[in-house]
Amino acid sequence: MTPDEIVGAWRLAQATEHDTGVDGEPVVAHPFGENPRGLILYTPDGYVSAVITTATDDNLPSVYAGTFEVTDAGLVHDVEVGLEPAGSGTVQHRGARLVDGDLWLSAAMAEGHEIRLRWVRATR
Repeated sequence: MTPDEIVGAWRLAQATEHDTGVDGEPVVAHPFGENPRGLILYTPDGYVSAVITTATDDNLPSVYAGTFEVTDAGLVHDVEVGLEPAGSGTVQHRGARLVDGDLWLSAAMAEGHEIRLRWVRATR
């Protein structure tokens, strides 16, 4: 994947949280509800801005901006500012792949715990 392939606006289509249950079976949850809302923007000069929220706005949104870099492992988001002060100044590693035109991002949160986001090209 190259930066040119992801530059532009993407709309969140799916957000799932994958975990391993106490019985060892997979557990899938929807942290932003069944119909999450969100936009992520990648600019040609290397900036990223992301907003993710629920369709009903009954949950705190995830909001941050900074710079990005494409790596062999996916994407690196270097967070400059965010809604949560603890996130500012952090480096966020994301698994990233393009599948049938959709951008899939993943983030390992802990052992056996992962967030997966499917983004589609935004259109007006």
